Amino acid sequence: MFDIDKYLQDLRIKEFNPSDSLIEKTKISCEKAARPRTAKHNSKTKGSKLSKAAIIAIPAAVMLLVGVFLGAFLFAEKTDPSVVAFYTVDINPSVCIHVDESEIVKSVKSQNEDAQKLLKSVSCEGLSSSQAIELIIDAAIDAGYISDTNKYVLVGRFGDGNEEALLSLQEKLESDLDDMIQLLIVSGSFEDKQSADELNVSAGLLKLSQMAEGVEVEDDAKVKDVVEQVSQINQYKYKAPYIKAESNQSGITLNWQELDFSGMGYTGKVVYNIMAAKNKSGFEDMTALKIDELSFLSTEVQPLSFFVSAESGIPENFSYYAVYAVFADDIYVKSNVVFAELPKPEPSSSPVVTQSPKPSQTPQPDPQDLVSGYISGEYIKLSWEKNEKDDFLGYKIVASKTNEHPAYPEDGYLKYITDEDVTSKSLYEGYGGLKADTYYYFSITYLYDDGSRIIGNAVRLKVPKKADEPKPTATPEPTTLPTSTPAVYPSTNIGGSIDGSIVSLNWDKISEPALEGYKVMYSFYDTTPVYGENKCYYKYWITNADTTSCSLDITSLNDYEAGKTCYFSITALYEGHTIKKAGNVISFDAPAAAPYPSTNISVSLSGNDVYATWSQITDERLEGYKVVASFTSTSPSYPADSYAAWITNTETTNYTIPESYIKGLDGYEPGKTCYFAITAVYSAAKETGAVDSLDYPY
Repeated sequence: MFDIDKYLQDLRIKEFNPSDSLIEKTKISCEKAARPRTAKHNSKTKGSKLSKAAIIAIPAAVMLLVGVFLGAFLFAEKTDPSVVAFYTVDINPSVCIHVDESEIVKSVKSQNEDAQKLLKSVSCEGLSSSQAIELIIDAAIDAGYISDTNKYVLVGRFGDGNEEALLSLQEKLESDLDDMIQLLIVSGSFEDKQSADELNVSAGLLKLSQMAEGVEVEDDAKVKDVVEQVSQINQYKYKAPYIKAESNQSGITLNWQELDFSGMGYTGKVVYNIMAAKNKSGFEDMTALKIDELSFLSTEVQPLSFFVSAESGIPENFSYYAVYAVFADDIYVKSNVVFAELPKPEPSSSPVVTQSPKPSQTPQPDPQDLVSGYISGEYIKLSWEKNEKDDFLGYKIVASKTNEHPAYPEDGYLKYITDEDVTSKSLYEGYGGLKADTYYYFSITYLYDDGSRIIGNAVRLKVPKKADEPKPTATPEPTTLPTSTPAVYPSTNIGGSIDGSIVSLNWDKISEPALEGYKVMYSFYDTTPVYGENKCYYKYWITNADTTSCSLDITSLNDYEAGKTCYFSITALYEGHTIKKAGNVISFDAPAAAPYPSTNISVSLSGNDVYATWSQITDERLEGYKVVASFTSTSPSYPADSYAAWITNTETTNYTIPESYIKGLDGYEPGKTCYFAITAVYSAAKETGAVDSLDYPY
């Protein structure tokens, strides 16, 4: 059966040379997906919005399939002439959906064991593509594959009409699922996938593994891990527009020139936050006020101006303006600061009728006791009470250096959270402009659909300074934490044994609540393997603190050589992978790999098709079968010869090879002998069994 986790291991040894610009665009798309999301915003420019999804729009010859986990058999199995495209849905279950030109589902196929279980509870045939995908996502939520700690859903479309179909799908998923998922949408063509098939890899995953500058895509990697690792180690310098200000009788016009996003290597959503302050320092000490925002795609027409009217309601003496360019929802770059004064409103001879503000708009005089916080290492841990009122819109995290009772919109905001169940946030130096060794008042403003709000109490905390984390040693030195830091970051001890090529590992449980998980590390080069170091790989990423054992085949590991010593350790991760604690190390000498079995094939005519059967291989290392055929080679094998199907369900022992495939082979002639074989594919080998043949009469 097709297993996403096992499938990733082979990526590191393939040859693939994407262009630098293609690499950078992929990095950015991954970084977008991994960063925290801000609230939905209304675009000030025409065109499709992109609020939570990343759509990569690249010429067909170099289309990316970022993080879409596909079996290489997807396009080889395109035998139904009504199928014009494939959708893939990847969470941990990996599903492929075949659709016709009307976007109606013709069939659905599972690509790993989790997907097989998931699809038992859903029926998608005959539904629209968006209905089917939403049904699959809902089932994954019910089954626990999607949670508060793992919301990534990657949807890919491969075939004709990608852009329009994907934009429609994105709008539907965002409307219905909102903050329940973190969506990444990508697209590709049949030719893109077929090119990747020649290497027996996913085009997106292969490129991702080679461009990630140190990120090792391992056989137990998850979507979340790959995306977050790329986000952590790939940082970029972006530009903000250079603005000018022009004043007239009716207001101020801010102008700027276009930015070269392509030259920055950026593709995706851009937001221009229009900011105003009393003085230049207001943009540094967080007293500036956001007065509006312009949201657009880097591939769309860029907004080049913004008008501030005399009736805009900007506080008096706010005469300094700047633009914050926001990339990937969380990377802020400030423009230059300009000075411009709004004209004073002229007296009117006619009485002016003003609307009375809604009573609910007025903040409660005494902020409610809803917010608490403390310092933990390099982080401020802010938490608040869950909303209990109807018509909830979201929480605004607000900070001020001078206002003891900060509130939105008077003091701007750091983060907008629309998920009612999210009641905590870690803040740190640099987040939204927070400065180290500086005291701020932090609060939460609760927003509601009728325009009312509730202002929480404020907590005054000093932003800790970030420190470089030293590389852990095999036996970490005891660390004395400051009395103000309640968190403790312990490591664990590992033990184990080897039986043949199977290594069994066990370790002590870590009970610290701040633990994010265990990385089961190994290396044939580094005697003290630590997560994130060169030539140190992780076999498993275990997020259940109660799981304290695992087993693996040492001959399937990266850099394996018979007789070579392999070193194992556990790295415990904390605080968003920023704190890594490695324990002791054990080692084993790698034995010679056991033989990789092959299987025989038997073929017969079935109408105009060819029916192939073979004996099942029960070796746990088996990844799947390639059904190969040739008119020109008497002993065909993969990858030297073409294959009719890539079958990842290892219990499958038959396949009907369609007439259309056979007639498309080189050397085809009616009545000519065609040779068939099964290549068994393993992570470290490809074994082809005996050949069968027949005279193909059609």
